Amino acid sequence: MVKDRFYEQRKVAIHLLRSGLTKPQVASQLNRSYAWVCMCWNRYKSNKDFRSLRSHSRAAKYNPRKLNEEICREIKIARSELEAEKAEGESKVSIGAKGVQDRLAAKGLKNIPSTRSIERILRQAGMSLTRRVKNKPIKYPPLKRTLSNRVSQDSKWVLKLLQGKIGFAQLSERLSEKLDTKEIQKLLDYVL
Repeated sequence: MVKDRFYEQRKVAIHLLRSGLTKPQVASQLNRSYAWVCMCWNRYKSNKDFRSLRSHSRAAKYNPRKLNEEICREIKIARSELEAEKAEGESKVSIGAKGVQDRLAAKGLKNIPSTRSIERILRQAGMSLTRRVKNKPIKYPPLKRTLSNRVSQDSKWVLKLLQGKIGFAQLSERLSEKLDTKEIQKLLDYVL
């Protein structure tokens, strides 16, 4: 058993209370609170036994949602039956959690667990089918590099056109010195 750190202090508190000291006096002598001394006294007084002063585990002793071993075994049997039927190929059979639920209902089993619980049981038993996802490389569209350099060089003229500072005729004059008409049209389509 784990060593209880405060068991000895609780025993001393009870001895002091039984010897005639008051609860506030015991609390000040042990450097503990008045409520702590009252808690020790109430524990002792309920059973008149020093064993009740020991610390006890507050961990849950029973999990009400834990599935019965019999139900787990029935789930595994139903899954095996469904896999055998599917392997024979006589009819289309669902071997998933929903299929297992239907098989358990057909057997007349009560308290059938949820699909999530059935999946968890099958995974723990190693009977689940793993989904295989292939990592396909991502294909990105190719970048258009046709006018990238020219747009950055000539963008100040296009910007002036958009701001209304120059007209389209002036822009085409400026750009026609460097580009032909098809490239000018591509540039404008690209920017606009």
